[in-house]
Amino acid sequence: MANGIVNEPSVDVFSQEIAQFTGCHIFSSLYIAFNTQRSFKSHWDSRDIFVVQMQGKKRWIIHAPRFKNPLFMHRSKDMPEYDPNLDDVYMDIVLEA
Repeated sequence: MANGIVNEPSVDVFSQEIAQFTGCHIFSSLYIAFNTQRSFKSHWDSRDIFVVQMQGKKRWIIHAPRFKNPLFMHRSKDMPEYDPNLDDVYMDIVLEA
């Protein structure tokens, strides 16, 4: 798990339930953002993301993909030529718990 957190029982149980429901392997990560600070710069992910807003709210701006079908070994920080086109907004949504 990211940030050195491993085997957190409540996260493990939740992840196992999602894996059983979807029939897919699950990799869980937890992220915390405070106030208006951003957790990450604009980037793309090489896996499907399922977001659960646990507290507060967060605005997500999703851009159209520029790199089709990335594999797990592809990382946006290593491929700046595929950075999101910030003018091409696919979805702009606020999640609120």
